[in-house]
Amino acid sequence: MDTYELVTLFAGAGAMDLAAHSLDVPAVGIEWNSSTCATRRAAGLATEEGDVRAYSPSDFPSANVLVGGPPCQTFATAGSGQGRRDLAEVQHLMQRMAMRDDVTADVAQLNDERTSLVLEPLRWALSALDRGHPYEALVLVQVPSVLPVWEEMGDVLSAEGYSVASGMLNAEEFGVPQTRRRAVLIAKLRGTPVFPKSTHQPYSKHASNAPSGPTLVPCVTMGETLDRPESFYVISNYGSAGAPGARQRRTSAEPAFPVTGKFPRNRVQTEAGAELDRLTCAEAGLLQSFPANYPWAGLDRAQQIGNATPVALATRILAAVLGRDQLAHMPPSHESAAAPSSTAVSARMARQSPRDTVSEISARRLLHTAGLRFRTEVPVPGMPRRRIDIAFSKAKIAVFMDGCFWHGCPEHATQPKANVEWWRTKVEENKARDAELTEHLTDEGWTVLRFWEHESQAHIARQIADCHARRSSTKE
Repeated sequence: MDTYELVTLFAGAGAMDLAAHSLDVPAVGIEWNSSTCATRRAAGLATEEGDVRAYSPSDFPSANVLVGGPPCQTFATAGSGQGRRDLAEVQHLMQRMAMRDDVTADVAQLNDERTSLVLEPLRWALSALDRGHPYEALVLVQVPSVLPVWEEMGDVLSAEGYSVASGMLNAEEFGVPQTRRRAVLIAKLRGTPVFPKSTHQPYSKHASNAPSGPTLVPCVTMGETLDRPESFYVISNYGSAGAPGARQRRTSAEPAFPVTGKFPRNRVQTEAGAELDRLTCAEAGLLQSFPANYPWAGLDRAQQIGNATPVALATRILAAVLGRDQLAHMPPSHESAAAPSSTAVSARMARQSPRDTVSEISARRLLHTAGLRFRTEVPVPGMPRRRIDIAFSKAKIAVFMDGCFWHGCPEHATQPKANVEWWRTKVEENKARDAELTEHLTDEGWTVLRFWEHESQAHIARQIADCHARRSSTKE
């Protein structure tokens, strides 16, 4: 199996990272918004906080897959529309970039600075080509109105030797409990780009009109996804331009309207018309197929959720591109109604531990201050698809920072209310892999230290330093 590593531009809350982790692919994301970065770090995702325009492929030399979703405000139906009016200029700029013209001055003249950001994936791709280390694959996902941009970019990439496919995908056809269309570009340096096959029926207001096949199950509904005791209606502002008479209604027996950053404005009512609590961030995240306990942090959480690509959709796209459909942890059609949230959770579960958690970074700083030098994310000898969080190779010390939930901490692990048996099995599998990895490293002569994320970083650093001193003195 080929080895891949992702770099994600405009990484957002982490949908593509979660998808990558579920496929055993390392990923790092570049994101400028500090609140979104707080969410990513709380979720244990490798994050570079900054402006994509300040970076280049040389800053991430081991990445061979480029993923991106530039900000959509100027292109989306709900945005200013300036991006649509600038479309012809953007396409012209891409043609000039293909000729390696410097378009910096022209980009500065665009009416909305955000419009220029859609050019960044092409800049990265061409830069990687010019330095002799082209990306094996590119995956770009954006709102439908960006499709002409993807098509123009596809023409440029085709001329550079890529095989390219672009088109539309409907999120509900991949187990997302929400109707959401996305324009997708896939480019591959080797092989033919393939779009993922639908796993669920498309949504139709008249269910009998929805086409189906022998392997397609009905699309997932809000009622199946959200833990609410009774049937309900959601009254959405989506597409209404604020006009009360244009607001639409869907029942809990249907998938949600597209989840935008304005979802808190959507009213929720009983069938009799009584007002219910509006959607929480956790519920909106579920409708985007994020885990129920995803650690949304910082400000503008609703906007973070609304801007995200649905995790289940991201997983299917990435699995198709990388040829890893067998690792896309999607539930078979015979599973229970609670399975859709398991689909989202599966995209969060990674067989390799998440990188750069808060506790890990703090411990590393203390170790560095103490004069200790080490490596991070080191492949395990004999098990190259596993990683050591902090490795002292000469002293043969392997340090792992285990998340309390994902690794079953006896003090702080919590038990979700939904899919209890599924969660229990997954955590037990993680614990079994931890034990297997510890045994393997011990047999190879390593000292293995495991710490829980709730432990004091000062205590962790002292334990590691003491072990390092003992191992170093023994080897002298």
